[in-house]
Amino acid sequence: MNFFDTHCHINFLAFENDWEDVVARSQKNNVNMLVVGTDLKTSLKAIAIARKYPNVRVALGLHPTHLKDRQWQSELAKFKKLIASEKVDAIGEIGFDDFCLRADEKTKQLKMQEKIVNDFLAIAFKKNKPVIFHARGAINLLEKKMRENPSNLKKVGAVVHCFSGDVSFARWLVRQGFYLGFNGMIIRKNDWDEIIKETLLENILLETDAPFLTPVKFGKTRNEPIFVREVAQRIAEIKSLSVEKVANQTFQNALKFLK
Repeated sequence: MNFFDTHCHINFLAFENDWEDVVARSQKNNVNMLVVGTDLKTSLKAIAIARKYPNVRVALGLHPTHLKDRQWQSELAKFKKLIASEKVDAIGEIGFDDFCLRADEKTKQLKMQEKIVNDFLAIAFKKNKPVIFHARGAINLLEKKMRENPSNLKKVGAVVHCFSGDVSFARWLVRQGFYLGFNGMIIRKNDWDEIIKETLLENILLETDAPFLTPVKFGKTRNEPIFVREVAQRIAEIKSLSVEKVANQTFQNALKFLK
């Protein structure tokens, strides 16, 4: 079986000393990966890692929680140049996050987050790159933005990573041909069972969000791309399918998403 972890961060400090071992373990277990940048530094690191390994691809973006107290305007110009790198297959993660915002800063920060989303979407549409969306505590803003751009997003492709929306949003995404990303959270809680049951397997992508969201059976250990197999197992259980079916279909979904 081949697996595809479509959202991991082995470019983060948690993997600073052993990311090569992590990639080797993943390769041994037939796990491909998309390494996701969240700012300029981690995007550059992702590209450097991917250049060494054929089963590692890159997405680059500016995470909404990284906008405070930084000169993101100057970084944006550098991002535009990085898009041309041969291993860069997607834009993201970008999106909305008000989870840790104080009430007195929320309006200003969310406007800044929308500005970044608009800028990166313009790049994605121009370069024909699929988009990885993030939303935490602000799923309504992401849904609104996606509903404003359905035709352009259909042309390039899109996934809502770590999906946290309701059934109505999930159904809309499926109708548009977009993807829902699921990770170890579906093992920790049953909140996503009904959405996963209803969502076509052809619209699901597997992910880990490593080093975060470790599947519960591994306790407090650092999450890794190889644990994407546990996500596949859980989806197979929820949908009463074989793990092979889930692995194979989601692998093909990832290839299609990344063109």
